[in-house]
Amino acid sequence: MAESNEQKSGSSRFKSLVVLGSFIIVGVFIMLLMREHSEYSESVQAELAIVKNSIGPSDWEKVREKTVTYYDKWFHESGLYKNVFEAMIPTQETVWDEVVDNVATESFGQRLAYNAQVFAYQVTHRLIMFEYWVWILLPSLIAVIWTGVNAYRAKTYMIGGVKPNAVRLYLKTTWVTVNLTLCYLMVPNIIGNWAPFTPAILLLLFAILVMGIIQSFGKGAN
Repeated sequence: MAESNEQKSGSSRFKSLVVLGSFIIVGVFIMLLMREHSEYSESVQAELAIVKNSIGPSDWEKVREKTVTYYDKWFHESGLYKNVFEAMIPTQETVWDEVVDNVATESFGQRLAYNAQVFAYQVTHRLIMFEYWVWILLPSLIAVIWTGVNAYRAKTYMIGGVKPNAVRLYLKTTWVTVNLTLCYLMVPNIIGNWAPFTPAILLLLFAILVMGIIQSFGKGAN
């Protein structure tokens, strides 16, 4: 019975993640379709300026070069833009364009194609920022996780058993953190000057969660 409840709980969490992920993807698609290209581009440029001022010119150049390299490789050299988004730019005006013309100068296809480039650059930049912070925080991340390993070892010979409730709590928190990471990668910057440090916070949170999961498998009083 307990095993059945755990399976249902795991299935429910997976479904929740799928639903939330679907909402995020649909929301991003609508944003790419409806938001003015110039407005979206300016918001990403503003975020890049914040990052540049926060990490300094030397580190910024390294981040920028990697971002441009991987952006071109993943989005353009792979053929994704040419085969998918460029094909959306209409060669003649459509009925939908007549509706859009009342509020903007771009067609739906043009706006989606142009905004997709900005979105791809945004996601690539934020992934590179994760890499940037991984190397800076690597000793701290290892130390945090190793604390959990040592706690697990210390409890090996203690009387008691695994703490299932603690493990479940840490796993649920991990699900939430994964969703927060997806939101950070995909949604426009809504955290202002905290944008450069968000990957660092998420990485430390992941390390703490891994530490908690490991040490919760150690024996001890339940």
